[in-house]
Amino acid sequence: MSLVKPSRPIRTTLNLADAKQVKSVRKRLGISAPDLVRIVDKMGNSLAAIQKEVELERLVNRPGFAGGSNS
Repeated sequence: MSLVKPSRPIRTTLNLADAKQVKSVRKRLGISAPDLVRIVDKMGNSLAAIQKEVELERLVNRPGFAGGSNS
């Protein structure tokens, strides 16, 4: 019997080599694999940073978004 606890996976970062993790994140965020890789290259592998970037891109690219000031 081992007295050492098994190591827990790190849940705050994305490992692009783990296909199950990539699929789960893609499904949760609703983005394609190339978009996920592009965002990870840009922002790093932090799940919080990836989610924030996806939300920002959706806000900027949403249809009918005029941008600019409210004048």
